[in-house]
Amino acid sequence: MGQAVSARPPAQAGARRLLWTWVAIDLVILSAAGSKLVTYLMPLFPALAILGALAWNARLRRADDPAGPARSSGFTVAVWLHALTGVSIVPAVLTFAGIELGIQFGSAAWTGSALLVAGYLAVLAAWRGGRAGQTLALQVGLVAATFLLLMGTAFGPVAEQMSARSLARALNARDQMPRVWVVEERLGSVVFYLDADHRRGLTPARIDSMELGRLLGDLSVAPDDLVVVLAEHEVPRFARGIDLTGVPFERAGRHRLYTAGALRARILQIIGGR
Repeated sequence: MGQAVSARPPAQAGARRLLWTWVAIDLVILSAAGSKLVTYLMPLFPALAILGALAWNARLRRADDPAGPARSSGFTVAVWLHALTGVSIVPAVLTFAGIELGIQFGSAAWTGSALLVAGYLAVLAAWRGGRAGQTLALQVGLVAATFLLLMGTAFGPVAEQMSARSLARALNARDQMPRVWVVEERLGSVVFYLDADHRRGLTPARIDSMELGRLLGDLSVAPDDLVVVLAEHEVPRFARGIDLTGVPFERAGRHRLYTAGALRARILQIIGGR
């Protein structure tokens, strides 16, 4: 009986090879890529989900077979890793967003986080009790609940703070796209969120990424109305060269928008005061 259950049909073995090849090729391409985003991992998910389903199906069939092999240590490690990750992920995200980004979450988010922690502890209790089917059902439900909680509470505010959406919104509010230097950041996010009229005909002469080390020298030839975009975390570095006290700026989420004219006037003021 146990021997018949553990045997794999040739078609299933071929399907497994195809899925592992899928995973391997994606990992090779991602490892070789010069630009990496989290969303590039998405093509891996179907293959990993099917492989996970096959493994769990085999495990459940063995659990129903009195002659089947004992519980594998690999499954035990996987269940523990999943549960410990689930216990920590939501509190970690909420805490990080509060400390690093200044986002404050209400009681609903923290209550949901506590319920998820209890749910993942129940996963461990079910597994230790030998209830493989209940363990799987809890894991599937908790993954969905974790995703929904993070999407509903954290992802929106975090994306607002970490993306350039607020910056693009401030630029979109202007009648015409100004010349822009974005300091020490890539331009992909801000260009993505610009509206069609402001994005049309963009060139490096209109919007460019600027290294902080070049900025002070290039300000001397920049037009007064050129917009210099500084992320808040870059302001202390810039202020080591120029004290920005009293320099007017427009706030756009996590960015400050200065004009080259205002920065140049501050530089001249500092030079004249020496």
